[in-house]
Amino acid sequence: NEIRPYLFFITFLNYKKTTRRRIVAAIKSFYKYLYKNNKKIDPSILNELKGPKIDQALPRPINVHEIKEIINEIKNSKKINWIKKRDIAMITAIYGCGLRINEILSIKYQDIPITHTKGYVKIIGKGNKERLVPLISIVLKSVNEYINACPFNFNNETFLFLGKNFKKLNPGTFQRNFREIRKKLDLHKSFTPHALRHSFATHMLEGGADVRTIQKLLGHKSLKSTQVYTEVSQEQLSKLYNKFHPRNKIN
Repeated sequence: NEIRPYLFFITFLNYKKTTRRRIVAAIKSFYKYLYKNNKKIDPSILNELKGPKIDQALPRPINVHEIKEIINEIKNSKKINWIKKRDIAMITAIYGCGLRINEILSIKYQDIPITHTKGYVKIIGKGNKERLVPLISIVLKSVNEYINACPFNFNNETFLFLGKNFKKLNPGTFQRNFREIRKKLDLHKSFTPHALRHSFATHMLEGGADVRTIQKLLGHKSLKSTQVYTEVSQEQLSKLYNKFHPRNKIN
């Protein structure tokens, strides 16, 4: 009863939703402390305390030119050749297949049809759900170039993307490499490995793929998760319309 007026008060003051969520989290933490220390606190209050929902920001896709810039920056870097090939293969595969970073790092050598120019790869997604994702030729080409350059010997149980210690690559290492490139090229901070997955979905949609197909390729359980890319494409369409429609050039 004491808390509700306070929560109303901070809403009245027009605090940002993120600020109000932090305040609620602090109050909940305090009540948990009291409850654990045998104070007479009704535990049900913890379930009632909820911060405002934060509006989900639309993902910002990376355009094809920017992806080429990133790849060229890696090619021209002073890193060891096989590491350059590895990072290029990962970027190409994440964008070409719409994979999450944990999904691509879980692929094993035996999962890739390296002797073919096309095929499928089995992906274990969220909730251990399997899905088959088509591999386009450019992805297989990049992966093969990496395998040929890699100094380690692969076997069926070897993870495909390796670190310097011949163990499965740590996602933080790849994210750090990507961040360094982004800073060098002065790209927007939203340019992350996961943004490549967003770009895959957005560009597929803009190319004419239907939402259900994209849902399957991304491994989304709910269609609602995929429909956010429809909003992104509509936003892009609106920008292009306003920029290029001849009516905007008439004074």
